[in-house]
Order: sequence, then structure tokens, then C-alpha cells
Amino acid sequence: MKKYIIFNIIMPILLIFILPIMIFMFAIQYFSISEINLLFVTLEINENADISNYISNLSVITTIVVLFSIIFITIRNFNKNRVFLSGNIYGTNYYIFYKLAKLLGFKKISLIRKPYYAMFKIVMNNDFDELVNLNKENIELNADIFIRVDESKFHNINNLRECNLIVSDTYKICLEQLPIDKQEIDTIEIERIGHAGVRISSQKLVNEVRKAIIKIIATGAKINLFLTTSTFNTYQIIKECFMQADRDKMELEIFQQDTTTRDKKFKDKGKKVLRRKK
Repeated sequence: MKKYIIFNIIMPILLIFILPIMIFMFAIQYFSISEINLLFVTLEINENADISNYISNLSVITTIVVLFSIIFITIRNFNKNRVFLSGNIYGTNYYIFYKLAKLLGFKKISLIRKPYYAMFKIVMNNDFDELVNLNKENIELNADIFIRVDESKFHNINNLRECNLIVSDTYKICLEQLPIDKQEIDTIEIERIGHAGVRISSQKLVNEVRKAIIKIIATGAKINLFLTTSTFNTYQIIKECFMQADRDKMELEIFQQDTTTRDKKFKDKGKKVLRRKK
């Protein structure tokens, strides 16, 4: 993934900013500076320069801007039909790279194997024109599953400070996997029962998540979100639950699992997706 970011984001950006200057510095060898104004440098061809066409009154700033524009447009045209982070390339949590990809002309992205935080930001901000490979999975298995909702640790009171929303889909999330300071606070657990480890697109799961979000928002609590949902279910949760809710009244923080550890505990610090407007 690092190599992909370097070759498709960082290097093109360096190319856009550095290449025009390098081209200009190379070209300036054929010119002598004859006049300096406040903003522009007027150049004339050297008498002994081996160039047939005489060029005068060439502006440094104008030349660099023109070169910058040509390279920028060329890169955008090259990327317009490409899929950013296609296939099974794991995404980055740094949202800035997705914004840069959009700037560089990428119009398509695959959400497969992207961090939940990045998925939420991309979908909520409508960053890309097309989300590729976003397909329902194993919908025929819906008849074999049911959705368990546990609100025993949820106190439906006003001015609640924060509340966990745990959505166990492909894999079950245990309370012990949460950060220590989040294990004893108010919690709503939603769990898919049946076909563990299998990705199943489930509207029933999405509906229960929506109900839970409405209840939490009513208390004024910040939502700490913990997920093991499939790509399609995550997309549906974003579109049907969070984007349809009153986002001005919502504060959302997403916690990512640490996949480098054996127990896959969630990281201590979440990432803010939504901030409540005062």
C-alpha cells in the first residue's frame, strides 16, 4: 500500500510542482535576463543560442503556471478512468490521501479492505463519482440468520455523555476487546447470529443499527462505533443510518481494530467522523 501511495499520489504531486521549474531552469540556459520588473522577469534569447525562433518578453511566472497546468491536466486525464486503490489493496487511515487522489483526477474507488474511518469519510463527503465492486453478498443466507440486540447496558436518559454502539457482523466483538475506558460505559450491542465469518448483506442488521442510532442521538450522547461489518453492510449503514440522521446533533467517533495483535483489540483512540454543531 505504501508503494502504491508513493507512485500514484506523492510522485505525481512532486512532478506537478517540480517539473515545471526544472523545465524552466533548463530553458533559461538559452536566455539572458534583460529586465526585471516587480512580478515578472523578461527574458531574451542569447545571441549565440542555437534556437531558430526568437522569443522575447517571456514571463517566468506565466511560463511556470502554463507548464504546471499542462502537467496537472495530463495527470488528471490519465487517472480519470482508473480505480484508486483497486482490488485487494488495503487502504490508508489518512484521509488526506483520498482527497489528493480526487484532486489528481481519480473518479473511482473500491471500498473493499478500506478502514472504516476512511469509508465513512469517503461516502459521507461523496468524494468519488463511482464506488466499484460494491455488490450484495450471500443474500440467500438471510433466511438462516437473526439479529440480536442487547440494550441491557443502555440507560435511555438525557444528557448522556457517550455511548458505545457495537455492531458484530462477520465476527463477534467482545467487550474485552474495547479500550479499557470504554468497557463500563453505556452500550448497545447488535450481533448477527448465524454463519459466522461469512459476509452476508443484511437489511435486517442495517435496520437495527438505525434504530439504535436514533435512541442514542435522543440522549445527546457521543457515539463510539465498533464494527466488524462487511463492505456492503458498512456502506448501507453509512447511507441509511448516519447520512439520514440529523448530523448536526450527532457526534461520531470510530474505533479501528488493531489487526497486528492476536486478540484484535480495538485501538485506544478513535477517529472523529462527525462533530456536533453548537
